[in-house]
Amino acid sequence: MWVKICGVKEIETARKIAQLGPDAIGLNFYPKSVRYVTVAQAAAIRLVIPIRVQAIGVFVNARFEEVCEAVAGASLDGVQLHGDETPEFAARIATEFPQIELVRAWRPDGSRLADWNNYWQQSVAAGVTWSRCLLDARVEGSYGGSGHLADWEMIRQQYKVDTWPPPILAGGITADNVQAAIAAVNPAGIDVASGVESAPGIKDIEKVKLLIERAKMQR
Repeated sequence: MWVKICGVKEIETARKIAQLGPDAIGLNFYPKSVRYVTVAQAAAIRLVIPIRVQAIGVFVNARFEEVCEAVAGASLDGVQLHGDETPEFAARIATEFPQIELVRAWRPDGSRLADWNNYWQQSVAAGVTWSRCLLDARVEGSYGGSGHLADWEMIRQQYKVDTWPPPILAGGITADNVQAAIAAVNPAGIDVASGVESAPGIKDIEKVKLLIERAKMQR
């Protein structure tokens, strides 16, 4: 089970989390987020993360130049687009940095994944290969980290695992419900931010430890 702990801000917190065995740590470059980090902060965090743990930058409607600066400056392993970015925008990133992973975060509109299917087809036409698709809850005015649950049943029934990128489940996952979430959706991985925090933007190491242990027990 691939596990990403997202929205890490402090060097020592990143060091401790990396020792717990996640597959990736998310660094949030969205200025309006309580989990925001600068490129300099992200670069310092990257230095304490073992090479086996991916550093994935999270962006929301950032300019292309801003994404490039962060990828190069913080030695990112992946870029997660969490806003309204077009497939053509993603294609530019893939061309500039062919070695990194591209993750598309998606917040289904209503109870259908037809909107994602349309976007995926546009991505194929643009030559974009998504490494993963992160499925999050849709909350008005929020681009993620809201703590709201995604529609597990809808995702399980409608996500085409044989055609679309590996699904990563996000939205309101905690150590208390992670095993139920995995059993209900059978995702390729999980992404957690607020579910392992003691306060907005403040990671709780014990919660992180318990969540990773329980997630990794599943398969």
